[in-house]
Amino acid sequence: MKKPLRAVPLFTALLGLVSLAGCGESGAPGTGNTPPPVTPPPTSSKLVCPPITLPVVHGALGGVLDEPAPAYDWQAGWQSCEVTFKSRLYGSTLYAVLFAPERFDPARDRLPVVVIDPGSETGLQSQYQWAARELAAHGYIAITVDPQGVGNSELVDYPQTSDNYIDAAVSTLDFIESDANPLRQNTDITRMGAAGHSLSAWALSWLQGEDTRIKAIVAWDNLATTDTGDKGTTAGGPASDGIGQVIGGRPPLITPLRTVRPRVPAMGQANDSSQETDPEVKKIAYNAWREAGVPSMEISFLGKGHIDWAQGRTADASSDSAKSRELQLFQYYNRAWFDLWLKNDASAIQRLTATRVLGLTLAEIMEPAFYSALYLPAAGIDCPDILTGDCPAFQP
Repeated sequence: MKKPLRAVPLFTALLGLVSLAGCGESGAPGTGNTPPPVTPPPTSSKLVCPPITLPVVHGALGGVLDEPAPAYDWQAGWQSCEVTFKSRLYGSTLYAVLFAPERFDPARDRLPVVVIDPGSETGLQSQYQWAARELAAHGYIAITVDPQGVGNSELVDYPQTSDNYIDAAVSTLDFIESDANPLRQNTDITRMGAAGHSLSAWALSWLQGEDTRIKAIVAWDNLATTDTGDKGTTAGGPASDGIGQVIGGRPPLITPLRTVRPRVPAMGQANDSSQETDPEVKKIAYNAWREAGVPSMEISFLGKGHIDWAQGRTADASSDSAKSRELQLFQYYNRAWFDLWLKNDASAIQRLTATRVLGLTLAEIMEPAFYSALYLPAAGIDCPDILTGDCPAFQP
């Protein structure tokens, strides 16, 4: 018998129902109600956002440190603007950057969405704009967000546990659905996904099972079976309840461990280090998805470390640099996964099963000590170890 999820009073507010105001007999709003603002249909593909004011009290890494990292040639074709909105859990002002294709049809296009959450501790939304830019250049609306108390978002408390990062994703989805979204007329809210790094990866692993607005996720180091990680994640497990140690002289908020319920297609991307020697260790969450009959992919990247999914302001700006090539490889698999599940693009399966990617063989991409795997039951693909060469889907 499956162990039931624990009730978490703290997070009840994040997933509560929003009551709707009643109407009078004439169909007009009831007494004392104000009609919602009407957003006029866009007439230009230029992304225009209202001016923002940064919170007076923001995260310790805000300001200059939250400025964008270099953009590379392979990301070309995007535009962006800054936005702010309220945290559902804290009521604080969250800072985010909204991305759109450089060109789109404002009268007809309804674009899928990907919300991107940063890693904890020194993680900032700016470090993950590399993924948002490339997604936007290929027909997505993407948005990178700083959680409460991080970067340019308002600081009201000091928690660095998963609730803070769950809240960032939930609050961003709320914004995307609202009339405050400058791209609301071009947003397809039935096709929304999320990606996150480190603690955000674990937070999204849990959130996808609770928030039905999310249709697919990518977890950067790594997909997890609890919202505090597991043996297949870097520094995962019960000890991760204390992530953040003491921030601002206050202890972190301790929350109960919550078990993940696989619901939507999920990709895990992992580094090649671990204190464990079991080659299946990076697949712990993947196996949970497979056992639940939910599509999943696990990629254990060769020669990658935990922080490699973050791009700092001072990263090499050359499109031929090692950092550029590294991020482009991550993004190749990111977008293929979202293309498959948010765009229903069948060609994405061919990209996910390619035996050469960006000029590299699979042996140059994947770590042999830890298995990479792919489970797409509708396509008849159930490959427990991609590098063995035994899977028909990965035959050249």
